[in-house]
Amino acid sequence: MTSTFGHASAVVISFLSLVTVACSLVSSSLSTGTTVTSSHWTYKLKSWRGPDGDTSLHSSSCWTERLKVRLTGYPRKHNEGRVELFYKGEWGTICDDDFSITNANVLCRQLGFVSATGWTHSAKYGKGQGKIWLDNVQCNGGEKSIEHCKSRGWGNSDCTHDEDAGVVCKDERIPGFLDSNVIDSQVDENKVEEVRLRPVVATTKKKVPTTEGVVEVKHKDGWAQICDLGWTIKNTRVVCGMLGFPHERKVNKNFYKLLKKQAAEKASRSKVNVSAGGRQTPTAKANPKSKQSSPGKRLYLERQKNHFHLHSVACTGTEVHLAACPLEFNKPNATAPCAGGMAAVVSCMPGPLFTQNRNLKKKLKLSSNVRLKGGARLGEGRVEVLKDSEWGSVCDDRWNLLSASVVCRELGFGSAKEALTGARMGQGQEYN
Repeated sequence: MTSTFGHASAVVISFLSLVTVACSLVSSSLSTGTTVTSSHWTYKLKSWRGPDGDTSLHSSSCWTERLKVRLTGYPRKHNEGRVELFYKGEWGTICDDDFSITNANVLCRQLGFVSATGWTHSAKYGKGQGKIWLDNVQCNGGEKSIEHCKSRGWGNSDCTHDEDAGVVCKDERIPGFLDSNVIDSQVDENKVEEVRLRPVVATTKKKVPTTEGVVEVKHKDGWAQICDLGWTIKNTRVVCGMLGFPHERKVNKNFYKLLKKQAAEKASRSKVNVSAGGRQTPTAKANPKSKQSSPGKRLYLERQKNHFHLHSVACTGTEVHLAACPLEFNKPNATAPCAGGMAAVVSCMPGPLFTQNRNLKKKLKLSSNVRLKGGARLGEGRVEVLKDSEWGSVCDDRWNLLSASVVCRELGFGSAKEALTGARMGQGQEYN
């Protein structure tokens, strides 16, 4: 969002069918320049001439497409999201310049909600694609549609999709609301909500987080693994950032492959015990959560579940959430999920917060030229940089999650969860 100078940046870490309207205008003798208003549109009649040469308006029908609106993006609930408009056969977004709660109220009512509770900027629900249809939108609050608000005009924008606007509507519908031009973009149930690491190799009892293990994603049915076919270090970087770690480490895949192979061979040999009398008795099933299970057996048993939610992940490494990466979900009826592969394993490098060496912690703190000030909790605050022995703030022009994540990782945290603007954490001294 474009802002005036003096607004400081801040970070928070936690990590259709075509519908037309027919205007039936019958036997009216209207002169050029007359305005005709229907329930949805206002038309300005110019030099219209009928087939017999006169300028009176004869029985006719004017067909025009109404504006379609939807909420989309991730992560979101059904009453929030990035605003997209369908205009001239193409979906596009709204820039956050001059956006306000008044604009959000108009949009939420247009979407069938009673009002708005907030609005978002800087592509909080992800960047859209295609056109940026509206910019510098300024509503007075009484409009029935966002198209009736003042703006720079359709397609006239100097923004990028880093500035896509979103709205948060009150979760209360207008009684009896029904509009086929409001496109219900259902929140995708086939999505990634949370990520965790399940350790395979036993860890120490110290109070440190799990930094290496099988990646598991939470979805509507619970937790499941990710197939490692095509897995890259860029995917690992995104996962580590989500979990609060600033850096990723390369995993010794040969070690895990060997564990899996050994466990599979052992399981194959001990499927049945043959007694002296020739009778076969099955062995007791091993518990993957048992402390007595070997790492290889735990990995093998996880693989035997055939519980893979994601078949392919293709991150670029800059995403702040795995859900922002191109994902290929495993088909429920797949006969051999992740054939030839195994559960993806990642290893993350903890930041100074988890460093046991006090001297190293102090050294890392002193060596940083970036700090957070004014935050109520650890990992949030106004961004300040040190130059020529003087601390100064950072202007929030084009400040977004990607920029905030660079700061977070530099400070030893993971990816940013929110990029705040408008001096929300107080005003600092501006560095020129």
